[in-house]
Amino acid sequence: MHKLVLWFFENLNNIGQTLSLICSFFIMTTLFYWLEILTKSQWNWLNLIKPVLDVILDFSNSIFPFSITAFGTVFDAKFITAIVVLMCLMLIIRFSVEGINNLKYMYDDMHNVHKKNIEKNFNKQMTNKVVSSEIKISKYKVLISTKIKNKFDHEEIRIKVDINEENNKLNNFLFQKTGIKYEILNNGFLYNFDNFNQIDDILDILFKLLDSSSKIDYAICIQSGDNETNLNKLAELKYYNKIIFCADTLLRYKCNKSHRYGTQNIGIFQQSDGNTIEVHEFHKIL
Repeated sequence: MHKLVLWFFENLNNIGQTLSLICSFFIMTTLFYWLEILTKSQWNWLNLIKPVLDVILDFSNSIFPFSITAFGTVFDAKFITAIVVLMCLMLIIRFSVEGINNLKYMYDDMHNVHKKNIEKNFNKQMTNKVVSSEIKISKYKVLISTKIKNKFDHEEIRIKVDINEENNKLNNFLFQKTGIKYEILNNGFLYNFDNFNQIDDILDILFKLLDSSSKIDYAICIQSGDNETNLNKLAELKYYNKIIFCADTLLRYKCNKSHRYGTQNIGIFQQSDGNTIEVHEFHKIL
């Protein structure tokens, strides 16, 4: 329908422009016709158009017949009448074309507003649909991998750090704070939670780990839902002293009503299987 309306406006504009040119042509040829009579000349090239000009002259003369007396001679003023009529007709056509163009601009504006409203409503519906779908995801997983801090990882002092003891401290601390027992997954500690809306409370605890004076570093990965594949991909990156997650978890976090932590993009990483993964991290809001 929109294309049909534009086609209609375009053709009206073309017709108006053509009629305006025709009027200009008749005005010019009428002047030459009048000049031919005044000079009592004979211009053969005018013979082809004279029948049409005679019709225009007769019509104009029937509207307002008058004559002019000058230099002792009476001049038939139908040429002046015809030229005035043609000029008025050309002006009417020009104003009509201008009006058609203004209507086209108004229609374009109305169409764009209507289109934007449709897109806005569609995006709102899609957003509501996505939010409704994401809100239903309440479970999430936290996978923590550990390693001895670099400053303790030397031959002469390595025996002073017991990684198992440090891991026990970690898991005891988390059990005290959350009441959740861990599972072993890919040499890491997997914690399953069931209330994503309160993930900020868990993040408070995890950031305490990162800020602690422990002798081990923590690579913490979070994944909404039950997608352990993404969780394992995140763990393979070995981002220590960061809390990282994938884009789908970011979307779920944005659906929470409150956010005590900010997020930022770390990058897009290509996996060994050729696929890519978009990785983000939580950070404290200062």
